[in-house]
Amino acid sequence: MNGEPVYSNGDDESTRTSLLMKAIDKDTAAWDAIVEIYVPLIHIWCRKWGLSKEDTEDVGQEAITSVVKSLHTFSKKNQKRSFRSWLYKITYHKMLDDREKKKSSAKGGSAVVQQMSQVPVEDSNEWLAEDKRLIYEKITAQLDNRFSKKHADCFLEFAFYGKPVKQLAEEYDITEGALHVAFHRIRKLIRSEYGDLLKGEDDELTD
Repeated sequence: MNGEPVYSNGDDESTRTSLLMKAIDKDTAAWDAIVEIYVPLIHIWCRKWGLSKEDTEDVGQEAITSVVKSLHTFSKKNQKRSFRSWLYKITYHKMLDDREKKKSSAKGGSAVVQQMSQVPVEDSNEWLAEDKRLIYEKITAQLDNRFSKKHADCFLEFAFYGKPVKQLAEEYDITEGALHVAFHRIRKLIRSEYGDLLKGEDDELTD
């Protein structure tokens, strides 16, 4: 997609209001919002790696614990990496740690660990697209209490799926002008609150 990215490069307003900065400052609501967006991704990755439900829960808990301990370092050390990419690598290594701990009791022993270590450290383009879709759907859902569901749904369909404004206006019985105003407000809010989480993603939500 072309146009101005929805994420911010870290201006003062974004720093003051972002979920990441609030979570670092021990804001429970901000942390809960981040968890709501990203924990489902951890479970999806673990299932794709072939982990059992029990192992998925263990690895997920280890990954989240690690994120909590190192969250304050993310914005300082990852200027060009998205939060999703950072979280993926943390989860990947926690998965390998889990396999290593259990190799003595697992069928196949060290062979199991070797097999799991062949999982790419970087996720594939297919995984990346699916991850982003889920992230933006979760973010849009979190906007429902500040924007009408119609406007939030239209924004997702327009910005991520590329549906034309004219078509959306007809389908949702909203004027094109009202949609443009709503999209501008939604983009501004996403920049402010989610910008430093999305920064580094190579796809952009545009208006």
